[in-house]
Amino acid sequence: MGFIPELSLIAEENDQIVGHALFSKAEIVEDENRNEIIVLAPIAVLPSNQKTGIGGKLI
Repeated sequence: MGFIPELSLIAEENDQIVGHALFSKAEIVEDENRNEIIVLAPIAVLPSNQKTGIGGKLI
């Protein structure tokens, strides 16, 4: 499907990007039914900044 640039989020610390969250379009298919949805994925945080709450704030 594809990502939605307007819903892309970053976390900055000391003028450096330390985290990123991306919303993407996906599709649920069940038999003949197709439904477009938005999912929160992926989420990334620099290893040196993990376990500091940045990922939770992005969510």
